[in-house]
Amino acid sequence: ATLEVLRKATTVAQLAILECTQTGRVVVALNTHLFFHPSAPQIRLLQAHLILREAAHQLRTTLQTHAFPPSSSRLPAVVLTGDLNSLPPDSVYRYLTSSTLEASHPDWARGRAFRWGKGEDFYDYLSASPPPAPPPPNPGSPAAEEPFVAMTLQNPLAEVF
Repeated sequence: ATLEVLRKATTVAQLAILECTQTGRVVVALNTHLFFHPSAPQIRLLQAHLILREAAHQLRTTLQTHAFPPSSSRLPAVVLTGDLNSLPPDSVYRYLTSSTLEASHPDWARGRAFRWGKGEDFYDYLSASPPPAPPPPNPGSPAAEEPFVAMTLQNPLAEVF
């Protein structure tokens, strides 16, 4: 189900790598709007990871091309803005602020209940109040046996610095 949603949900991000002409200081500016549905935290997490991976690639290429000598006093600043559709306890927020998210984070399992369709599209969502987060499945139930995506993620920007 996660791969199906990733294929259908577009990920939009803008990236600009800016350099101050006076100081040479580099700033990476990112802006995005992550998937909206409250029952799909794993989609937002994967979107955020892919955005950071592309940002790391672009930054690494820029730093090599422009021979920017990284030093502790001149590390590029990274500014991420946008609608993350997340709150501090959510996986996206935790990942962005701690640089690692473990495969054991409950948002991986929580997202397995999400299905595209069945009243889950944007217009159905707007016409109804948001559904509560589904409880974890009971051990031994078919839902508990259903596979889901779960992996430990490392923030790719950490490798650049």
